[in-house]
Amino acid sequence: GSGTVGGAVNVASGGLLTGSLTLGGAVSVSGSITPATAGTIGTISLASLVLNGATLNFDLTSSLNSDKIAILGASAPVVTGSSGFNFSALGSLSVGTYQLITNTGGALLSTTGFANINHFNSLPGYVISLTNAPGSLNLIVNLSGTNVTWTGGNGLWDRSTTNFIGTTDNKFHDGDLVTFGSTTAGVVNSV
Repeated sequence: GSGTVGGAVNVASGGLLTGSLTLGGAVSVSGSITPATAGTIGTISLASLVLNGATLNFDLTSSLNSDKIAILGASAPVVTGSSGFNFSALGSLSVGTYQLITNTGGALLSTTGFANINHFNSLPGYVISLTNAPGSLNLIVNLSGTNVTWTGGNGLWDRSTTNFIGTTDNKFHDGDLVTFGSTTAGVVNSV
């Protein structure tokens, strides 16, 4: 949903906090958070945050936009237990920095406690890491640069044809380093 809530919010294990919300009280999460809704970029703003084995479901776009949690104060989130992120790409991604959690006071947001980072099962070819800076917790996205071999197959070279060896899905991904392993004649489509 959307709107403003003034009191404390507790999301129990198995529960879900979702929507474009402003929460004026303390927020404690053992369940999941999905800013906006799945497939839509949004922000949840709150006074303070405690994550206890929580799952944060964030969408990412090609313009370096992402779902966000904005802490409206100087505090950093408290992360206990083993919390984690599930990232989904809305279309393609860009190499760069995605801001995930911010605070207005500039406190250093720790990456400690985020043990699980699941991402891009449908978009291999990227490596990610969490980094921190005063006032923000960020996701850094880079290309993986996997060594692949073009088999030639039907002669097509694009992102959807399975003419490559060395990736889990046998497809070419941005940043891959290609060895030509076949002399098959055919059309090579630009990537």
